[in-house]
Amino acid sequence: PSDYLRKVHVSMGVPEERTRWVRLGQPHFDQINRRTRRSPFYDAAPWNPATATTPLRFGFFGTTRPNKGLEVLTRAIPLLSTEVRQRCQFTIRALGFERGFKKRLSRFPEVCVWPGTGYDLLQLIGSTGDYDVGILPHIWLENSPLVLLENFHAGKFVICSRLGGPVDWVRDGQNGLLVAGGDEHALAHAITRLGTGEVRIPSPRQIHRLTTLQSYPGHVQELEGIYHEVLGRRSAAAPDVVVPSAAAAMATSRG
Repeated sequence: PSDYLRKVHVSMGVPEERTRWVRLGQPHFDQINRRTRRSPFYDAAPWNPATATTPLRFGFFGTTRPNKGLEVLTRAIPLLSTEVRQRCQFTIRALGFERGFKKRLSRFPEVCVWPGTGYDLLQLIGSTGDYDVGILPHIWLENSPLVLLENFHAGKFVICSRLGGPVDWVRDGQNGLLVAGGDEHALAHAITRLGTGEVRIPSPRQIHRLTTLQSYPGHVQELEGIYHEVLGRRSAAAPDVVVPSAAAAMATSRG
């Protein structure tokens, strides 16, 4: 699902000629993509600091597990200057025990931590209009970055850790910003660059043009093609085998 993961397998001894990167496609990716393309705001930049009358909205989707980096975001928000933070809004939807994070962030009215029940696919598809920029501050090697791809199909700019598979999709400074994993100062700086307008946020159409995405039918077609290719090779390489009749086999077994 990522070229990074393919290279990991090669480094562990899998012959490179036996590997292939198949870009991931999912049905709900296509639903998100269609919804985004049909929006009347498809060609509009989501936020411009010079003309904005609303805050720049950031969205975190994931879990409270350490690997997803919610702790990093929780440490980064207090590092923002008051001016920048007041121009932002943070929506956090994380499955798990979120009360500790909610308590630590409760002094910032710009932050909303939703109850830790997570979210289902319908909520995800419907929430793409609730934020402008996705935040993925993971601290492990994301091999199959579902949330990243959900953001890109929604035409969202992302701030993402430079770890694992996401580096195969994120073009630093174009469709996202890459930061060091686990570095709250780097994350706060990236948020500041967007909040001050130092980095311009593209329109959803521009995000789609800048990002190589796969549809679900395309994903299935590519996988089926690989299976047919492998089966064809095995059929061509298989030696001729004469299968004896049942009577001959029985006589042979009896000596």
